[in-house]
Amino acid sequence: MNIPPFLKKYIVAVAFLLISPSGILLAQDATATVTATSPYMVLRYLLLGVCALLAIIIGILAFSVNNSLHVYRERRLEKKKGNDTAKNISLTIVALMGFSGLMAQDTATTTAAANVSQALLPWDIYILLAAIILEFIVIVFLIGTMLYLLGVKVKKRTTRILPDGSIVKVKSFFTRINNTVAIEDEAALDLNHDYDGIRELDNKIPGWWLMAFYGTIIFGVIYIFRMFVSETLPTQLQELQAANDKAAIAKAAYLKNAANNVDENTVTLVDEAGVTAGKALYAANCVACHGDAGQGNAVGPNLTDDYWIHKGSLKDIFYTIKYGWPEKGMKSWKEDFSPVQIAQLSSYVKGLHGTNPPGAKEKQGEPYTDSGSSASSADSTALKDSSSVVK
Repeated sequence: MNIPPFLKKYIVAVAFLLISPSGILLAQDATATVTATSPYMVLRYLLLGVCALLAIIIGILAFSVNNSLHVYRERRLEKKKGNDTAKNISLTIVALMGFSGLMAQDTATTTAAANVSQALLPWDIYILLAAIILEFIVIVFLIGTMLYLLGVKVKKRTTRILPDGSIVKVKSFFTRINNTVAIEDEAALDLNHDYDGIRELDNKIPGWWLMAFYGTIIFGVIYIFRMFVSETLPTQLQELQAANDKAAIAKAAYLKNAANNVDENTVTLVDEAGVTAGKALYAANCVACHGDAGQGNAVGPNLTDDYWIHKGSLKDIFYTIKYGWPEKGMKSWKEDFSPVQIAQLSSYVKGLHGTNPPGAKEKQGEPYTDSGSSASSADSTALKDSSSVVK
C-alpha cells in the first residue's frame, strides 16, 4: 500500500499522541503514591479516555485534511504556489499535533510528584485537562483548515425580516457588545462640531464597560463596609500574623522531617534541651550496662575517660548506638530510638567525657582524642557546657 508522505506524518503524530496516555498509566502503576484506591483515579482514567478519543478524532481529521490538500492543489492554477501553501499548512498541523503529544507525555513525568501538593487537585489532572484543551484547539484548527482547503465559506446573515415585513440589518456580536454604529450611519451621531478636520461623534459608552465600572463602585462600597464598619475582613496586620503562624507550622514540620533524616554522617551536637532528653534516654536504657554516671561496670566500658573500644567521636558514638556491636554485647538501638533520639543520646554520652565519676572502670580500648581543628574545639566547648547543664 502506497501511503502519501503527508499521511505518514499524520500517522506518526497521532501514534505519538496515543502512546502518551499509555505512558501515563505505566507511570501511575509504578508510583506508590498513586494507587487504585486514590479518590482521583476514576477521574484520571476518564480524562485519559477523553485524551485518547480526541486523539482518534484528530487522526481522522488529519486524514480528511490530507485529502482536502489534493482537492486544493487541483484547484490552484499555479502548481508550485499551491504545493508550497499545502506544505506549509501540513507542517503547521503536524507541529500542533506533536506539541499536543508532548503535553500529554509531560503528564507521565509529573505523576510521581502528583500527590505532593493537594491544594485542590493533583497536578497530573491539571496537565491532563490542559492536554484536552490543546487537543480541542487542534481539532478546531483542523476543521477550519479543511473547510478552507475545500473552499467552504460560512455565509453570515446580514439582514432580518421583522413581523411587519420590514427589513433590518443584523448586528454582529462585536457591534452589539460595543454599542457601535455602522460607518454609513455615522451622520446620525454627528454633533456638528469639528476641529482641524476631525468631526466629533456622539458615540455611546459600551454597556460592558459601564457594567464593569458600576461593578467596581459596588465592590468598593461593600469592601469599605466590611473593612471599616462591620470589621469582618482581616486587616493587613492580621493577615501577616496568620501568614506567620502558617509559616511557623510549616517550618516546624520541615525541621521535624529534617531532624529525622540525621545519620552517622550528618549528626551534630544538639542543644541543651536535646542533651536533657538524651540524659533521660540514658537513664532509662543505658544505666544497666554503663552505670548511672557513665563510669562503666562489669558489663559495659567506662564512657568518661580517653579510652574507646570503637573510637569516641560524635559520629562514632552515633554509629555504635544505632548499629551496635553484637559480638561485644552492644545491641542495635535503631529499632528502639528515632534518629533524633540517637543524636540526643550521642550528644549526652559525648558530654560525659572528663567527668571522672567515682568508681570508674579501668581503661579499655585505645586512647582517642578529637582532631585539633577549630570545629572540634567548638564542639568540645559546647559539650562541656552541655555536661554542666545535665549533671
